[in-house]
This record gives sequence, structure tokens and C-alpha cells, in this order.
Amino acid sequence: MVYHREHFPLLVCISGEEEWRAEQRDGSEILLQWSAETQDISVISDSYFPIYFIAPGKFLGNQVVSYAQNLTFSFRVDRQDTRLSAEDLVLEGAGLRVSVPLIAQGNSYPSENTVKYAFRLHEATDYPWRPSLRAFEFQKLLHNLTSIKIRGTYSERNSGYLDDVTIVSARPGSGTPATWVETCTCPAGYHGQFCEHCAPGYRRETPSLGPYSLCVLCTCNGHSESCDPETGACNCRDNTAGSHCEKCSDGYYGDATTGTSSDCQPCPCPGGTSCAVVPKTKEVVCTNCPAGTTGKRCELCDDGYFGDPLGENGPSRLCRLCQCNENIDPNAVGNCNRLTGECLKCIYNTAGFYCDRCKDGFFGNPLASSPEVKCKACSCNPYGTVNQQTNCNQVTGQCECLPHVSDRDCSACEPGFYNLQSGRGCDRCDCHPLGSTDGHCDIQTGQCECQPGITGQHCERCEVNHFGFGPEGCKPCDCDTEGSRSLQCKEDGRCECKEGFVGIRCDQCEENYFYNRSWPGCQECPACYRLVRDKVAEQRERLRELEDLIANLGAGDETVTDQAFEDRLKEAEREVMDLLRDAQNSKDVDQGLMDRLKEINSTLASQLGRLKNIQNTVQETEGLAEQARKRVESTEDLIEVASNMLEKAKMAVNNVSITPPDSSGDPNNMTLLAEEARKLAERHKQEADDIVRIAKAANDTSTEAYTLLLKTLAGENQTANDIDELNKKYNQAKNIARDLEKQANKVHAEAEEAGNKALQIYANLTSLPAVDSKALENEANKIKKEAEELGQLIDRKLKDYEDLREDMKGKELEVKNLLEKGRTEQQTADQLLARADAAKALAEEAAKKGRDTLEEANDILSNLRDFDKRVNDNKTAAEGALKKIPAITRTIAEANNKTQQAELALGNAAADAREAKSKADDAEKIANSVQKNAASTKSEADKTFSDVTELDKEVDDMLKQLQDAEKELKRKQEEADQDMMMAGMASQAAQEADDNARKAKSSVNSLLTLINDLLGQLGQLDPVDLNKLNEIEGTLNTAKDQMKDSDLDRKVTELEDAARRQDEAIQAYNRDIEDILKDINNLEDIKKTLPSGCFNTPSIEKP
Repeated sequence: MVYHREHFPLLVCISGEEEWRAEQRDGSEILLQWSAETQDISVISDSYFPIYFIAPGKFLGNQVVSYAQNLTFSFRVDRQDTRLSAEDLVLEGAGLRVSVPLIAQGNSYPSENTVKYAFRLHEATDYPWRPSLRAFEFQKLLHNLTSIKIRGTYSERNSGYLDDVTIVSARPGSGTPATWVETCTCPAGYHGQFCEHCAPGYRRETPSLGPYSLCVLCTCNGHSESCDPETGACNCRDNTAGSHCEKCSDGYYGDATTGTSSDCQPCPCPGGTSCAVVPKTKEVVCTNCPAGTTGKRCELCDDGYFGDPLGENGPSRLCRLCQCNENIDPNAVGNCNRLTGECLKCIYNTAGFYCDRCKDGFFGNPLASSPEVKCKACSCNPYGTVNQQTNCNQVTGQCECLPHVSDRDCSACEPGFYNLQSGRGCDRCDCHPLGSTDGHCDIQTGQCECQPGITGQHCERCEVNHFGFGPEGCKPCDCDTEGSRSLQCKEDGRCECKEGFVGIRCDQCEENYFYNRSWPGCQECPACYRLVRDKVAEQRERLRELEDLIANLGAGDETVTDQAFEDRLKEAEREVMDLLRDAQNSKDVDQGLMDRLKEINSTLASQLGRLKNIQNTVQETEGLAEQARKRVESTEDLIEVASNMLEKAKMAVNNVSITPPDSSGDPNNMTLLAEEARKLAERHKQEADDIVRIAKAANDTSTEAYTLLLKTLAGENQTANDIDELNKKYNQAKNIARDLEKQANKVHAEAEEAGNKALQIYANLTSLPAVDSKALENEANKIKKEAEELGQLIDRKLKDYEDLREDMKGKELEVKNLLEKGRTEQQTADQLLARADAAKALAEEAAKKGRDTLEEANDILSNLRDFDKRVNDNKTAAEGALKKIPAITRTIAEANNKTQQAELALGNAAADAREAKSKADDAEKIANSVQKNAASTKSEADKTFSDVTELDKEVDDMLKQLQDAEKELKRKQEEADQDMMMAGMASQAAQEADDNARKAKSSVNSLLTLINDLLGQLGQLDPVDLNKLNEIEGTLNTAKDQMKDSDLDRKVTELEDAARRQDEAIQAYNRDIEDILKDINNLEDIKKTLPSGCFNTPSIEKP
């Protein structure tokens, strides 16, 4: 095969497998830029970490034909500050990795101009690929080349530009011959251009080594002439299997290593399943029987299965899973009869051939999927159950209750009954309908719940000293203890009064009697009042007759005509008027009697209309009540008929005799049909019971309406409202009666329908044809079994999938965490190295300029102190120089400020230090100016002394003001001394900061010495020495450790804290200076107010 020369040029693509990429040393992706103008690709670095160009797939794969040829490319950088490494060009493949510096093989250093680089792909020492490989290993790497990395950046904030990447290769075809490509003569068992393939009939001795493993003959035990050349798997025949045809296929048995075509024979098992030979007896035994079978030849049903596969007890029947409705323990042995399939170990309180019913004393749904809702205990209450039975309806769980006992388990009395513990049923409460609150009583004692003031077992009487038995209860008598003979009153609430007392409560004196506190009881009036009393008694008798007539209007059977009633009322009115006139003519008329007569007259007038309405309402109510009673009686008759029909239907269903089928088919169909009819009948009976309850409520409503009617007729002031309420109750009763009639008709129809259905079911049960239930059952069980197995298989596969997915998620997370941790640690190390390099220059420059600034500030402070001493030596000069104090103080503050700023500059500010020096020079100039001004001020003081002799007249006032000024000057002087002390403290803090800086500098200098040595060694990589590189790497690690031990971060933090404290002190000084300036301005204002001269010239001592 002839190969021709070929170059793979640089392909600049945006996407796809041919796309060039860029990444950092840790593998993180970096943005790659393409220039349309220069037709090259580039990367930009913002740190010391190198960035590599990653070649696309076209340059990778099998590049063994590029062995000893060149990899070339064009490259430039944007600035020449480069730091080379031993891994500027990296090749990876076949588990191997080699690299060279960019300047190896005679190449130039990278520069701002485009340089052409060429690298020979050869293992010779002249081409110093590291680590050194043998020729075979280098070709192995090229045979499976997986990565080509070209370093793109060589310093911080550096850019690299790549172009014209080519690799010399070859491929079969016409063209310029590739003379470097070998043509091999292969030995036996090999073939291919480079003898890289195994010949037919041969395989790799070690498949994991690929084409570098020896080829040996296939081993197939005489059952194949060929095998897979890479894996060695044979193409087996003669019913053999295995990588070397060393065993028989499934469903066959024998010794496949003999090497004949008859080595493997079919297994004598049903369905051709697998088998094995017992070594001692040479007996063939089936090892994979179909589900449900067992035995040497799969001739028996397995545990949990039933059937007769060989027909030993009749027709042949396949083994099927026992049908026990999941009511057996799957881990138990012998759950069913292996021949008949009868379930023998039912659980969950079930019983039956198929565990398909609840056992005696239990009820529920034995076919439910959850054990909790299968069969539950009846738990019948022995006091409320007939003959204390423990059994109940197996479907509903209803126990057979005694009369007037309710609930499923016969554990409660019906409403209105009590005494369940009697064992003979519940007794009726017999609560009085008016005296009790709701007709219910205590379930133990039978005591009814009474209305207020009512007592008795059945709430049938009023309590002692109460009266007025009615729906609202009994009212208290409330008899007056002094005027009544007893605290118990009569039925109408009137108390039995002592002589001389009257009133319902016996709390008033009788007419012609009066109450005297000096005497007990009421005393009789003089005899002259008897005539008035007799006349009043006569009139009252007539009024009582009239009231009786009014009260009896609605009680009698006769109907009073309106005319007769009006005549009688007119007569009563005339009599009342006569009585009124007689009373007015009475000389000693009682005013209370007059008021009573007026009240009666008004009452008679208002009752006229009410009595007419009452008469009409009573007649109408009686008619409607009669209709309601008839409707209730009709409804009760309908309910009775419906109940009788339901009882007959229930008896018919219960009398149905269902003969169990002879075969072993499904036993549930007939039972379910009968049970459905029984449920339907019971549901209708329940509806009938609901209607009885509604009818009882209607009856109670009618009774309540009747009671309300009686109360209305007996009332005096609420008649109209009660009649309206009675009408509402009557309308409700009428509506309920109408609804009852409709529901009774409906229940009647449904009861008849239920009875017909029950009879039809009974007829069907007695005339069912013979059905081959066994065949149907077998087919159903088979389908059910297949569905269950399919469902179980799906569940297992889903669970395996979920487990695998969760496991992969965990592994993926671990790998990501490890990669992220490694990337973070690498970045941290590189950042620390960069910080150490940058800290060197900053620390040295800051320390030097900080010291210079501190010395200059100390000189300025010393000069200012000398100046202050000279000012204090001359009192008169000081008085004149008072206005100069702000300048002195400001100078001190500015000097301190510049000192503090200079100390802050120790961290990172050379420019700030220069600015501080400049400001300190300005402060010195200001101080010199102040000194000159002080000399001038002294001269002015001398002149002032000569003028003092002429100002004697005003000296007293001047002295007083001067003394005040002296005190203020002394205070300001103390403040200035304190400011100087603070400046000294600030200077001391600056000195401490300088010491810390020197300590940091010492640690950094030691570290930088190692780094400089390292950088110097890295810059001398022309003759690359691997041992030297290892030594440099060790030195780098030592530098990193020392950098950690130097605790540079803590010291930098301390310097920053000191700078912050000094800044706060400066701000405090500025505030003090502002206060001093204000005080000085005040002193200047005082000075301006002083007179210009004094005309008394006493002798004053000159200083």
C-alpha cells in the first residue's frame, strides 16, 4: 500500500468536532477569540495561570504515520515578559504524556512578532520530549493520540496568537510518496500495513493491550475454526457455548471438550430447559424447571402450586399457583393441597376453600388488598345481642340486636330508650312531652332531662314551690313569707294568704286593710270604709263575669254571633261607665280603684278585635290539625305496608338455598348475587326507617304546634305573635306531610321492585345451568398469574433503574466535588504565589517612604516645640501672638495628619507617601512663617510698651480683660500640649506599624529570595534538566510552605487595623482644631473691642 504526503492545516471553526478550544491547566474552559483581519485565534490571560490551545479532533486519533515528522505552527505574544515552562507543548495518548518547552528543538523565545515553530515527533534525545520514551512507546502514543495542547499565555495579562498549525501525515492513495512510512513483512498469525492485525484463526493473547499484544491460535475445542481476533471469542457450533466452546448450550448436556459433534445432547426436560449430570450416578437432573414444578424431571408441583402434570390421579393438569386471595403467608410451607388446590393455612381471619370469606365471628371484605380492611371481629355487645351471639353479618358486620337496641355491634339504645344492661332490650324513657327538653333520658338510670322547675323520673311534675307545668317549665311561686300561709302556691300560681293579705304573692294588704310597721300583718281599716268595699266588690263580681265570658269564648262548642257579642260588650261598657260615675261620685273613692277601672276599659276595647281573630284562627287551626293527623295516619299506613313488603323480601332472600358447586371452580358468584339482593333490601329498609324517623319528627312538630296553640289561647299579651308562629308551624307540618306522602310512595315502589328482584334472583339461582367452571377458573388463574408476573417484573426493573440512577447521581456528585476541590486548591496556591510576588515591592517601597516621612514629621514637630518655648519666654509677645495659636495648632495637626497618612501608606501607597512629604514641607514653611510673624509681633509688643505710658487711664479695664485672655491662653496652651501628646502617641503607633512592616518585610524578603531563585532558574531553561525541574518544583513547594508560615495575611490585617485607628484619631484632631479655631475667633473679636489707647502712664515693669 502506497502512502502519499499530507498536511493537516489549522481549521478555525465556531462549533462542531473541528472546533479549537482553550482551557486552563485545571481544565476549565476559556473564551477563544477569532480575528477575521489577521486570520488567527487568540486567548487573553488575566492571571499567572497558563492557558492552552486545544487541537480539534482532526489532529487526533491514529497519527502513527506522522512519526518522525514535524508539528508546526505560528505564534506570537503581545509583550515579551514571558516565563517558559517544561510543558509549553503537550501530547497525550494511550495512557502516555510527553511535553517540551517552547524553545526546545532550536525554537525561539516568543515575541511580539510572529515566529514559526517546528517540533519533531520523535523520541531521540535531540528532541527533548519529557519523560523520555522508547521508539515503541512514542509510536504507541501517536497511534492513539488523544490531545495536543499548545501554551498560549506566558505572563499575567498576556495574549497569545496562534496560526498555521500543521502536522505532516500520510494516507493511502496517489500523490507524493511518503517515504518515511514503513511497509512490514508479517510473520504467521499477523497481517496489515504494520502487522497490527491478527490473521484469521488467531486472537490477541492479552486483549487489553490491543494491537501491541501477541497473536496466538484460537482455542475452540474442535467446535469452530475461527474466533474474534481481538477478544478470542469462538463462533461455536454443535450446540456448544462459551468463549472457547468449552460447555454445552442451555437445554443440552455432555462434555463439550471432547471435540466431537455429538458432545452435547438435548436435556430430557419439559420445554427443553437446562439440565445437569450427577457426577457419581451419571443421572440427568433438570435444573431449571418451569415455574410451579419440581422433581428430577419436573414431574411434581412445587410448594404453593397444585395440579397433576403427569395425570397420575386423572387427566393431566398443569401446575398452577394456589388461589388463596393473598390470605396466606407466602413464606409458609404447605399453604394449599398440591393436588386439589384447597387452601389450608388461611390468615387475616379468613376461611373457605379459597380463603374467600371471613371466618365465624368476623366480617368485612376478605378480598381487599390491604390486610387492615379485610376481616374484623364482630365484637357484638352481649347485653344488646340476641342470645348473646358472637356472630354477625359477614358483609355488613351487623349484629342481631334486641328490641330498641341500635348500632352495628348492638352497643347503644335507640333514641328515647335506656337500660341496655338489662339483657332484654332497652326500656322506653317515657319522658313527658312538655316537661322534658328532648324526650331523651340517661342511658343508665332513665332519668329524663327536665325543663327548668320540673322534676320527676319522667319530668311529670313541678318542683316544690313551683307552678304552671308547661313547655317552658314551671315558674317559682315566690310567695311572700310574711303574707302567705305556705311557700307552695296553687296551680294558677296564687299563694294562700293570711287574713288581711291579698295578691298573687300575698304581698299586698286587702282592701280596708293597711300595713303598719309597728304591728305584724295587715290591720283592718275603720268601719266607714266597708260601704265602699261592698260597692267595689259588687262591681268586681260583674267584671269577673265579663272576664269569664271573654275567656270562655273559644272553649265552648257554641259560636257566639257578632251581634250578640257586641250587645254584651256594649252592656258591659255601660256598666263600667256607671261604675265609673259611681266611683267618681264617691266621697272617699280610692285612687287605685279609678286606675284599675281605666285599665279595664282600655283592655276591653283592645280585646274586641283580638277575640274575633282568635275565634277565626281556632276554627281554621282545628280543621288543619285534623287534616295533618289524617295525613300522618296515612303515611304511617304506607310505611307499615312498605316495612311488611321489605320483611317478606328479606325472608325470601334468607330462605334461598344455594347448593355449592361440586367442582373446584369459583365459589363466589352465587353468594355475591344473593348478597347484592340482601344489600338492596336492607338499603330500602334503612330508607323506610328514615321515613319513620321523619314521620316521628312530623308528629313531634304537630304536637309542638298543638301545645303552642294551647299556650296561645291561654296567653293574654302575646296572642297575635303566637298565632303567626302557629301558622308557620302548621305550614311546616303540612309540607312535611306532603313530602312524607311522596317519599312513602317512592319507598313503596322501590320495596316492590326490591322484592321482585329478590324473587327473580331466587328463580335464577334455582335454574342455573351447569357450567364448566373448572376450565373457566383455570383460564382465569392463568391470565391472572401472567399479569402478576409481568407486574412483578416491571416493578423489579423499575426499582433496579431507580437504584442505578440514584447511585450514578451520587457518583457524579462525588466526582464533581473532587474536581472542584482540586481546582480550588490549585487556584489558591497560584494566587498566594502571585500575592507574595506583589507584596515584595509594595512592602519595601512603603517601609522606606514611611520611615522618611516619619523622620521629616518628627523634625517639623521638634521645630514647632522650640518655637512654642520661645513664644512662652515672652509674655508680652505671647499676648500679641495669641492670634497666631490657630496657625501653630493647625500646623501641628497637619503634621500629625501627614504622619498618619504616611503610616497608612505602608500597605500599598508610594504616591501617598510623596504627597505626605510634600504636605509636611508645606507645614514646615507655614511654621517658619509663623516664627517670622512672632518676631514681628515681638517688635509690635515693644512699640506697644512705649505707648502704654500714654494709656494709663484705661489700664484697669485692660488688665481685667487681659487676665481673662491669659486664662484662655493657658487653657489653649494645655490643649496644645495635649494635642502634642496625642501626636506623640500617633508617632508611637506609627513606629509600631513600622516595626510590623519591618517584620513583614523580613518574612517577605526570605520568601522572595526563594521566589527570585525560582524565577531565575525558570528563566534559564535553555538546556532543560529534568532533575533541575524537580528541584525547582521542590523549591516552589518550600516557598509556598514558608509563605503560609509567615502569616502574611494576619500581619497585613494588623497594619490595616492600625491604619484605621490612626484615621479615627485624625478625625478627632480635626474636630478639636475646629473648636480651637472657634475659640480663637472669639478672642480676636474681644481684642477688636479694646480701645486704641490709654492716657494714664503709670510705671509698668518691662519684661
